[in-house]
This record gives sequence, C-alpha cells and structure tokens, in this order.
Amino acid sequence: MFTITTEQEVVTKEVTEVEVSLLGYIGHKIKTAREDQGLNIAQLSRVLFTKEYELSGTTLSKIEKGACPVKLQDLIALCDGLNISFGSVIPVEVLTSCQED
Repeated sequence: MFTITTEQEVVTKEVTEVEVSLLGYIGHKIKTAREDQGLNIAQLSRVLFTKEYELSGTTLSKIEKGACPVKLQDLIALCDGLNISFGSVIPVEVLTSCQED
C-alpha cells in the first residue's frame, strides 16, 4: 500500500515536531532549575501557591516532561517562582527569530 503525503501534511508534521522539541526544552530547563534549588514538584507547587499562582503537581510534572503545552502565564509564574529569567527557559533561536520579525 502506498501513502500519499500532501505538502500541508508535511508542514503540519514539521510544526508538530518543532513544538514537541520546544516543549521538551522548556520542560528540561524548568526541571533543572527546580532541582538546582533542591525543590521537589510538591514544594515548587507550594512556592507558586504562596505567590498566588495555582499549578498542580500533576501539571508541573507534565510541563517538565514536555507532555503538555504550557500557557504563557504559567511559564511566567514558573520563572517567578524559581527566580529565573524568562529568557533562560526559551531557546535563543526562538528569541532571536521573534526579534527579527
């Protein structure tokens, strides 16, 4: 059996792979920052709650694994809770391409 792939399907697949890669990168950076500070997921969740952000341990775990999209406000909350810069969790290539537009 032959499969015909349209140009649109190829573009959609490439975007999806880039998104997955970006989510994995962000998740890794968040997890590394959390571990560097000696926090487990439950502790980070409590830190965020004290700053009036609500992210459950389940959601944090999914974000760290790159298993779910992360909302911008949640990413900002995580950076605030971990006392890290927003730019430290976003690949330089993404920040550079945004500035060129």
